[in-house]
Amino acid sequence: MKPQLMFDQPSTRFDESLPIGNGRLGAMINGGIQEKQILLNEETVWYGGPRDRNNPDAIHQMGKIRSLMREGRVREAERLAVLVLTGVPETQRHYSTLGMIVLDFFYHDRPVEAYRRVLDFDSAVVTERYVMDGVAYELTAFASCPDAVIAIRLCASEPVLHFSANVERGERVGNFSYGTHMDETVRYGGNGLVMRGSCGGETGLRFRGALFGVGNGETAIMGDKLVFINASEVVLYFAAGTNFETADIEAVCVARCRAALDKGFAATMQDHIAEWSALFTNVSISLESAEAIAGPVAMNSVFEAFAKDDLTGLGLSGSWHALDDYLVLQLFAFGRYILLSSSRHCVLPANLQGIWCRDLLSIWDGKFTTNINLQMAYWPADSANLSICFEPYIQFAERIRRNGTVTAQKMYGCRGFVLHNNSDIWADTAVQDAGTHCSYWFLGGVWIAVDMWEHFRYTRDRDFLVRVWPILRDALLFVLDFMEEVDGKLVMGVTTSPENSYFLPNGDQVSFCRMSAMDAELIALLMRDCLEAIAVLRSMGQDDAVLPAGFAEEIALALTKVDPPLIGEDGAILEWGVEVEEAEPRHRHQSHVIGAYPYHGITEREPGLFTAVRKSIEKRMRNGGANTGWSRAWAGGLLARLGDGNRARDMVGSMARYSGLPNLFSCCNI
Repeated sequence: MKPQLMFDQPSTRFDESLPIGNGRLGAMINGGIQEKQILLNEETVWYGGPRDRNNPDAIHQMGKIRSLMREGRVREAERLAVLVLTGVPETQRHYSTLGMIVLDFFYHDRPVEAYRRVLDFDSAVVTERYVMDGVAYELTAFASCPDAVIAIRLCASEPVLHFSANVERGERVGNFSYGTHMDETVRYGGNGLVMRGSCGGETGLRFRGALFGVGNGETAIMGDKLVFINASEVVLYFAAGTNFETADIEAVCVARCRAALDKGFAATMQDHIAEWSALFTNVSISLESAEAIAGPVAMNSVFEAFAKDDLTGLGLSGSWHALDDYLVLQLFAFGRYILLSSSRHCVLPANLQGIWCRDLLSIWDGKFTTNINLQMAYWPADSANLSICFEPYIQFAERIRRNGTVTAQKMYGCRGFVLHNNSDIWADTAVQDAGTHCSYWFLGGVWIAVDMWEHFRYTRDRDFLVRVWPILRDALLFVLDFMEEVDGKLVMGVTTSPENSYFLPNGDQVSFCRMSAMDAELIALLMRDCLEAIAVLRSMGQDDAVLPAGFAEEIALALTKVDPPLIGEDGAILEWGVEVEEAEPRHRHQSHVIGAYPYHGITEREPGLFTAVRKSIEKRMRNGGANTGWSRAWAGGLLARLGDGNRARDMVGSMARYSGLPNLFSCCNI
């Protein structure tokens, strides 16, 4: 079965638009007929410039927070942390949409027939076809990595294409644009436009978006629009960027569009498909029950069937299981497609929205959330044969290490580097937000370091290990300095279990604890990873500058003092290290069993802990856990790791129905 995502009716809805991307540039192709708004993103369009947000009071007050925690005065510790640990100012930078290409078709308001819009995963090409008044229309769109442009071709069986094309940034309702968040549009010759603007903030980046077109009819620029009349074929090229890396980004964007025009659409598309397919088509997967569905099923019809709980409208001979398995295959292909589209030959890893953000202020700021989301985006990078996608993550980790070294010293007086729960385009490592349930967690860098080792485990690339060893080493150095010893055991002293909370005996809802299960598992993982890394590096003859004298011995001793997660009276893992009443038993994070999946810190070789993991997951499921898209995927992986294949299938198979959108984007209905 050829992996494709298909709609058989027009739609302007965001959740029925089809994403394309080349790592840096992203676009959403909707099914508008009279007007088509093509959403645009560029990975470095972030508000504001770099800042030092490290709270200067942290280093003087951290001891007081620790003392309050030792005395059991958790609420007081949390109140103090909000004042002295929170970044100054409170929030990091946020990601923004770049804008949109607006195609306004003249006299194009008749009913359409034979409508079909398809995203072909193997070629990363979107095709839209329909018939209006006996004329066949076709749109073809893709985001080329070799040529660094978004290419759009519009064809008609007769010379009846009459439309305008422009690029803008703001809210649009019908013919009206509200709030233009750009500075100007300038003309280039008779067939090019460049949108100029600033991402915002005193030290913010500048952006440029170039749109060039050619048609076989009349072409003109009128106002700030390209206008095409009496054409049967029109080709548009769009390039964009900021001065994050390149000072004269306008010249670069214009040159890319003009080079694509000279090259021609056919050659540009051929090179795009060759580059993409070499990376994407090296994996195949099949599920027997899904074979009952012969071809692509219209996703608008699938979600209508979900709403009615009735398969008959789909014309399928199979069962719900067959449809679920078909959608699992679609999700697998789509997941690989999205990662490859947003994380190759670019400078930033995948953020919370990828390169398909529709808002000037992206939800959750479109950040790199490092208590699950950034790491989870890269879990399939190696196992799904997309190791090329890991490079932007590595580059980001290297920048995090540099900035986090400053934060660790300034805020905590520790060696190594620290990262909390979020970061941004500038690799900001200071605390983000002032939420006691999420902000004051200190192991974002440790988790990233564990991922670097996992990548080495797959690739066995020793040059890569030499490159990332400073990340592993310095993440662990921070932990070794930050932890405190209590009765011969090492604990964090103050930490959280990301975004979760519990009740104190007096009824107060809090999040701080002295050692969470997640922290214990991640720290032990990194310690073991570093010991293995040292053995490999020593076999390569690395000198003492890379391997500090006595470091292996220091790690080995510390590892004996880090207890595995504790097990409660109900047989489940104690998420906060003590018996408490959970405030949210259905919580979306499964942080307390991170060692079991996606990592291998808890396995069947430790039957007591492995059984406790199983009971922890069962407890979450009984209370309605895994109720949002990414959480459902995580739970499915955990169930598979536990050997519960049937429940894993049910969990993943129900993702599209209960946590998905028609274009296979995921809901985060927290």
